[in-house]
Amino acid sequence: MVRITTSSGRWDSFAQTVASFLASDVSRFEHEGRPIRGYRSPDTKPVWIRDHTYQVQFARYLDTPDDLWLPYEFFLTRPRRDGSFWEWVSPGRPLKRLSVEADVEYLMALGVHMVWQATGDDERMARALPAIEAGLRYSMSHPWRWSPDHGLIKRAFTIDTWDFQYLGRVAPDQPFRTDIGPFTRFGIMHGDNSGLYAAARRLALMRAHLGDAERAAHWNDAAARVRERLNALCWNGRFYRHFLHIDPCEVPGLDEEDVLSLSNTYDINRGVASREQAVLVLDEFARRGRELTPRPFAPWFTIQPCFPAGVFGDLGHAFGENQYINGGLMPFVGGELALAALENGRERFGADQLALYAGMVRRTGKAYFCYRYDGEPDLYRDSIIPTDGWGASAMANALVAGLAGIVDDSTRFADVRLSPRWPAADEDRADVSVGYHGTDAFVSYRETTDRTARTVTLELECGPSTRRVRCHVLMPDGARPVSVDLDGRPRAFTAAAVEGNAYADVTVEGGKGTVRVRFT
Repeated sequence: MVRITTSSGRWDSFAQTVASFLASDVSRFEHEGRPIRGYRSPDTKPVWIRDHTYQVQFARYLDTPDDLWLPYEFFLTRPRRDGSFWEWVSPGRPLKRLSVEADVEYLMALGVHMVWQATGDDERMARALPAIEAGLRYSMSHPWRWSPDHGLIKRAFTIDTWDFQYLGRVAPDQPFRTDIGPFTRFGIMHGDNSGLYAAARRLALMRAHLGDAERAAHWNDAAARVRERLNALCWNGRFYRHFLHIDPCEVPGLDEEDVLSLSNTYDINRGVASREQAVLVLDEFARRGRELTPRPFAPWFTIQPCFPAGVFGDLGHAFGENQYINGGLMPFVGGELALAALENGRERFGADQLALYAGMVRRTGKAYFCYRYDGEPDLYRDSIIPTDGWGASAMANALVAGLAGIVDDSTRFADVRLSPRWPAADEDRADVSVGYHGTDAFVSYRETTDRTARTVTLELECGPSTRRVRCHVLMPDGARPVSVDLDGRPRAFTAAAVEGNAYADVTVEGGKGTVRVRFT
């Protein structure tokens, strides 16, 4: 359940529209007598754990606990012999795993953590952890997945996290390859490793919640090592380089050191980038969005600059320059970019990305997976649906967690970070209510900015599971907080600054109260 109304009205229907997209994207069927319910990709009907997990970012507020657990328990109870997971299920067909994919195991961990947060079901979470741990051990040991020399996950040379590998010659009629073979060129892709870092950190949180301090420490240590190696080897001073080659490879006509790829946004939101690194990445996306010719309607680059046409084989519809994953503009990148910007001192840039997308959806009633530079949909396949759930969920998640600022730091909103950033969207009033469907866990607030009285007032009420809310309240442009009261009584607070933007930090115990910040 997500309800948001604001002084301008422009956000009022957005969450409901995204919910309608997701309702259209549900795939239901049986596989070997077991029910499946999951979110499909925008161009194929099967349930891929990747597309599904990225849509759970918002679906966790809409679906029942059983529906949230169903696809993960299906895959978790069917592990492969080496500890890895299948990634794709379709009615009447065998389970599938593309051998070039290096992200499936960490996505399973991230998905289970989100579902556990929403449901608070410790028993189901505990049953899932042995298989999750086996999957991460596979990622950190299998010769197709792990580089012991680098201490990082490796993969075939693909465009960022995608499944088509570089074939080394420009021949548009050659078939694309998603299997590993003697033609495969291995290397390190930063996004796989920020995913592993985030998965290990969340696994540590779940182990700690169950009282297993030893296993929690193990996974926290593993995460720290991955973060250290990733930043030492893949950060180029401006952003995370697209691919660190293990097998020698050169792409004619492309300066790979200048290639900015989509997982830079995930790297920020998964926590491997420092604030300084995050700002550099965000400013690089923004700069390219302003300065490229032709100018893109949004800086939601899958990769920029793109690869020469044909070097990943022939898909019959994609892999032209600035098309599909080879440089097209995708809203899921925009959603991650918006969230990263809102949380790292580029609040207006982040709010602008959300406003751009919300306006597109409001005008057209449609959402597509990929767009061209001119803002028209990139209909790279006849099966494309106009209800792209991946991008819409990323944008809606950025609205909830970034602009509305509600982040669950425990389960069922027991420990909440609340960072309303409505001044960045020029909103003087916002009524927000976010809850997990099928539970009594929710966070509701009304924020009002009175520029005459020079106050920001936050009226807060949460469900019975909330123990505390740590408020991080953005001030209007140029203002700074001078005092805070809670329920009419003076309250100690901390004045904080994020890249020059002023916040007031105060904690509300018990999840209910009225915070009033006076600013000058």
